Amino acid sequence: MQTLNEMSRVQLDAPRPTPLIQVEGVHKRFATRGGDVVALEGVSLDVAEREFISLLGPSGCGKSTLVRLLAQLDRPTEGSLRLNLPDVDRTAVSVAFQDYSILPWKTVENNVAFGLRMQGRSKKAALAIAHEWLDTMKLAGFEKAYPAQLSGGMKQRVALARALALDPALLLLDEPFAALDAQMRQLLQEDILRQWEHDRTRTAVAVTHDIDEAILLSDRVVLMTARPGRIKEVFDVPIARPRTPEVRYEKAFVELRHTIWESLREEVQAKVAAP
Repeated sequence: MQTLNEMSRVQLDAPRPTPLIQVEGVHKRFATRGGDVVALEGVSLDVAEREFISLLGPSGCGKSTLVRLLAQLDRPTEGSLRLNLPDVDRTAVSVAFQDYSILPWKTVENNVAFGLRMQGRSKKAALAIAHEWLDTMKLAGFEKAYPAQLSGGMKQRVALARALALDPALLLLDEPFAALDAQMRQLLQEDILRQWEHDRTRTAVAVTHDIDEAILLSDRVVLMTARPGRIKEVFDVPIARPRTPEVRYEKAFVELRHTIWESLREEVQAKVAAP
């Protein structure tokens, strides 16, 4: 019979699944007229498959830069970044940017269906999926509208619907609720939470400035320093899934919010004090 120590050793020695995202020692510098700007410095982070991670930190700390690297829209200056995406018949990566990036000459429904059509879906099938997500994003009735006819918040919801409609293995969210008013922001946070709890088949990395949003949605919250962006702390969210929006009032939620804010406050103050 195995002793407790031997059993523990077997568990420790058991191979761990390969992370879906592996970031190792990543640096990112940008050349400007005033000299090089270091956006990221020595960032290392593993993200497991089906994990929801939020990146939190002061403005300008490199959160969006890291998302662009994960989306393979840019390359690190130093270090390595690997995506070990599952070999399944689905979109690999989908991104919802804070600047919308929707096509002004296409209607709302055709913007959301665009990626699906590029995958080879029929127009009928692509529009059916698009309409489902437009309903979820509270945009029913605006299918035939053009982006110029929408508010900023509505454009943001179109961008989010387009990213989710692709059913990606890796979903990247760059402040997807930034342009929304407080009430709509909370409603869509709850919609995303319900969707995530219902279908835990994808991995997500989200950029946010909202601590409550990060805790509500995430398995872990990654706190970054003021520029140059480094990982300061990683907080596990000790709240079991499935979750409901009411977890905002639980003791564990409130205590974690306070702990994260105390650490984030130091970085915000450092940014303000920087020349």
